[in-house]
Amino acid sequence: MADEASLAGFAEGFDAALSGLPGRALTDARQRGMAAFQAHGVPGRRVEAWKFTDLRRFLSRHAFGPAPTGLVDGDVAGRVAALGSVDDAARLVFLNGRLVADLSALPRLPHGVTVSGLANALAKPDATGLVGLLGTVIGETEDTLIGLNAAWMEDGFLLDVPAGVAVPGPIRIIHVIQPGKDAFAVHPRHVIRLGAAASATIIEDHIGGDGAASFVNAVTEVTLAEGASLRHYRNADGALQGLEVQRVHAHVARDARFESFVLAIGGQLTRHESVVTLAGPAAEAHVGGAYLGRDRQHRDNTILVQHDAPNCLSRQVFKGVLDDRARGVFQGKIKVDRLAQKTDGHQLNKSLLLSRGAEIDAKPELEIYADDVKCSHGATAGEIDGDALFYLRSRGVPETAARRLLVQAFLAEALAEISDDGVRDRFGAMVDTWMTEEFSRKDAA
Repeated sequence: MADEASLAGFAEGFDAALSGLPGRALTDARQRGMAAFQAHGVPGRRVEAWKFTDLRRFLSRHAFGPAPTGLVDGDVAGRVAALGSVDDAARLVFLNGRLVADLSALPRLPHGVTVSGLANALAKPDATGLVGLLGTVIGETEDTLIGLNAAWMEDGFLLDVPAGVAVPGPIRIIHVIQPGKDAFAVHPRHVIRLGAAASATIIEDHIGGDGAASFVNAVTEVTLAEGASLRHYRNADGALQGLEVQRVHAHVARDARFESFVLAIGGQLTRHESVVTLAGPAAEAHVGGAYLGRDRQHRDNTILVQHDAPNCLSRQVFKGVLDDRARGVFQGKIKVDRLAQKTDGHQLNKSLLLSRGAEIDAKPELEIYADDVKCSHGATAGEIDGDALFYLRSRGVPETAARRLLVQAFLAEALAEISDDGVRDRFGAMVDTWMTEEFSRKDAA
């Protein structure tokens, strides 16, 4: 096992690489980010937010270097092509954190809409506004991984939609991790900004193959102006030896609506963290997900919805299925400011454990300072309902098929949170494929 020196490797070579990173105006911010990281390092279990996910243990197994460059191989290229759609408003493909122009497509978009790679946007002469925008949603934070991202961010995607514009069709973002012989890390930064009454749908796919370990440390900043609407769907089916930490920080103004859903299937470790601030009256946040794990996979969902204004609504619905010695983590919090009267907040996490070795750690929280609110939370974990299984078998349904039907029904509540019919059907099909593989594997054992 690698020692502390492997963790220190995230800072090695930074000074030499600084001049070659995009956006010269970001130099001071990069240096501050690296200083924050060096002061505290990779978070361990002594950090309350990482109590159930020992990232230091996972990362210390490898010495992570810079991401290799290269071409997408035939297998991955085929998977990218399979994800394409004629209905896409735009498509950006990233290989090991860098935009691949040849695989991307930017058909005619509504006037004023910008979809581009972050590195390309930072290279333009008029990038001053973008530089000023980076970090504004996150604000001052002591989070060392955000500092590491600020230091090393090289590329990512930028979506800027002007007021009153509805982007037709989804914007497809495909992240390809193509492992090489050595472990590597990437630190993408994504920026999404919707003007007043604008709307857009983003579908992110994370795919990868087998090989050496990879570490993705991504940060997404979302700004929704008054009356804007964003639907943000992510499919985390990454590299087999992949470690993935995805953070989304969203600022939601008056009457705006933010919908987010994550389907976590692949990768050794995934942590999806959402911090949503409902900053104006009647703002909404719908943050949901489904997570599937087997072998020793680790699934972490950490959510904070901050109600800072009155008459806002938030929903957190997460469901997971864990087998073998897989582990799930749910840390969900609703925080209500004293001015946020008439808050309506709901939080739910349910986990289905298919083996005695599977584990779920749940930490639901309500922190309320207003006195006129409607807030609830719940977390449950258990096995497949024996009575329901007996009922199906007594009607002639084979045991494997009966178990599969019950798991499908269990996850349906989470998938129902997806308002886009096409995405809901696609994610449902991916869940079906996972279950077919899982139950076939167990039958063969």
